[in-house]
Amino acid sequence: MYRRGLSFNGDERSHLFVGGGDGSFLDVSPTCGADSPLDGRAVLAADFDDDGDQDLFVHNLQRERHELFRNETDGRGYVKVLVSEVGAEVTVGASTQVVARGSGFASCQAGELVFGIGDAPRASISVRWPGGGEAEFAPIPAASRVRITRSGATVVPRRADVSLPDPLPPGIKIAVGELVPTLMLRDAAGGTFELDPRTLAAGRRVHLTFWASYCAPCITKLPQLDAIHAAADHHVVAISVDSPEDRERAVDRLLTAGIGYTTAFPPAAGDEVEGFDALIDLSRLPIPTTLVIDPDGRLESVVRGTAGL
Repeated sequence: MYRRGLSFNGDERSHLFVGGGDGSFLDVSPTCGADSPLDGRAVLAADFDDDGDQDLFVHNLQRERHELFRNETDGRGYVKVLVSEVGAEVTVGASTQVVARGSGFASCQAGELVFGIGDAPRASISVRWPGGGEAEFAPIPAASRVRITRSGATVVPRRADVSLPDPLPPGIKIAVGELVPTLMLRDAAGGTFELDPRTLAAGRRVHLTFWASYCAPCITKLPQLDAIHAAADHHVVAISVDSPEDRERAVDRLLTAGIGYTTAFPPAAGDEVEGFDALIDLSRLPIPTTLVIDPDGRLESVVRGTAGL
C-alpha cells in the first residue's frame, strides 16, 4: 500500500499548536518538525529528558510506528510529584492535577506529574486522597522531584544526564558525514537533469532545500536562500515538493521571488529514482528542510524551518 503512495489518513499531517496565553493558538507544526504525515493514533506527554518540560511520544499506524518530539521551549521553574494512588488530586500553587491511568489521547499517564512554578524558588504541595482526607507538605526547592505517600514526602535525587541527541528530520535516509548520492531531477520545463553534489560543489557548500508553494515558511525562506547563494562559498538548489498539478504555481512563486539559484522538482514516474530514494522520503519530510552538503559531497548538517539563516 505504501509503495503505491497511498495513505490511511489521506496525506493529512499532524499539527502542533502553542497557546498564546490570550485564548489564541499558533500552528508551529511546519517549523518544528511535528507535521508528521504518519497517521498518529496515540500521544503521551512526559518528560523523557528530565529537563522540566513535557515531550511528546506519538504512536503511528504506518511506517515509523513511534516518534519522540523533544520539547525545547525555554521553560522556567518546575517541580515533579510522584503519587502512587490513582485518583489523588495534587495541587501545586494554583494548579491541580489528578493521578490517573488514562491520559492524553489513547494513552496512559506517565508516572509523575510535572508542575510549572515560574520563578519561585520553592513550591508547596497539597494532596486530596481518594476516599477522603487531605495532606499539606513542606515546600520543596524548584527543579526537585518528590515522592508522596500517606506517610510523608521524600525528595528523590535527580537522575543522571539523560539529554536526547538531536535527531535528523523524518524522511532523511542518510546520516551526517555520508556521501550524498547523485540525483536525477526535473526542471521547470519538465526535462530531466543530473545533479552530482560533488561536481556542483566545486569547493563550495551546497544547500539543498526542500520547499512547497503552499508552505508559508518556505516562501519566506526563498529570498533568504538567494542571499546565501550570492556568497562566494555557497551554492543553493531548491527542490519543490509540489504535486505535478501544482508545479505551475510553484514556478510562479519562484518568478515572483526573483531568485537566482538552481530550482528543480523530484523525479517523475518512470525516471531514475535510485539516488533520490536513497536520500529522502518526501512523504515524511517536514518542510522547509535544507541539507547542507560540504565541498566533498558529504552531508554536513540539516537545517529545519528558517532557523540558522
